[in-house]
Amino acid sequence: MGCSALILADETDTQQSAWHFSLGVGVGTRTNPVEYSNNLPIFLLPQVEYTGERFFIQNLDFGFVIQESSSQQLNLLLTPSYDQMFFDRWSSGNFYVESFTDAGFSGSQVLPPPEVTGGKDFSDTENLRLHKRRMTALAGIEYNFFAGDFDIQLQWLNDILDIHQGSEIRFLAGKNWHHNRWSLRASAGLVWQDEKTLNYYYGLNENETLPSATYYPDAGVSPLIRLDLNYRLTESWDLRLFGSYRQLNDEITNSPIINDNKIATLFIGGTYHF
Repeated sequence: MGCSALILADETDTQQSAWHFSLGVGVGTRTNPVEYSNNLPIFLLPQVEYTGERFFIQNLDFGFVIQESSSQQLNLLLTPSYDQMFFDRWSSGNFYVESFTDAGFSGSQVLPPPEVTGGKDFSDTENLRLHKRRMTALAGIEYNFFAGDFDIQLQWLNDILDIHQGSEIRFLAGKNWHHNRWSLRASAGLVWQDEKTLNYYYGLNENETLPSATYYPDAGVSPLIRLDLNYRLTESWDLRLFGSYRQLNDEITNSPIINDNKIATLFIGGTYHF
């Protein structure tokens, strides 16, 4: 789930802008729940951050600070939709983990139907000719709350490119711990997506399959957890272990093109800070 950097600039920081670059190199994977698709390999994790007086960037997230205090922040946010990553061989999912989790189908493709897969009956289908699932840009409001090492993020986002005309609400609560060279962040949250979003990515319409095998999901909520562990080796190098787990809601898992009820991400490697 995309969510922007937690930025609370003090009076000194607001007087000048700051860029930060880092590159994670290691071995990782993100599971792909789409039928007949490979998991997404992750070898490089670039990190690009910019903090200005009002404008900020974190990887693929762009934001503008509307109002802030020592414990709260209200932003305008522009961020990508992450569901599309499972339908292209190479996408942002190979290089970024959501700053808030060889992939499958691309273009008009044919999915041969098994008789039974994951408890789903495909006997009424011939070949599934899936339309292109495209990435879109989501824009909306983000609210951040800070209390020591604890923070909360809440985003309300809408498709601004009219790809699926859907909406999402993302919620994440996190806690940070620091001890000598070690740092740990644990977080948990929810992602709500409306029926337009889920229909576009996980539904099947009459142009893709037989009328008797169409599928139109309703809105759904998916819980998730994340863990990010870092050990500072030198001023420039960290060791990093990142993991996330998203439990897919029933509206997604009941789709005929889905064969798993979860998305798991794991990355182990080193991070170099430029």
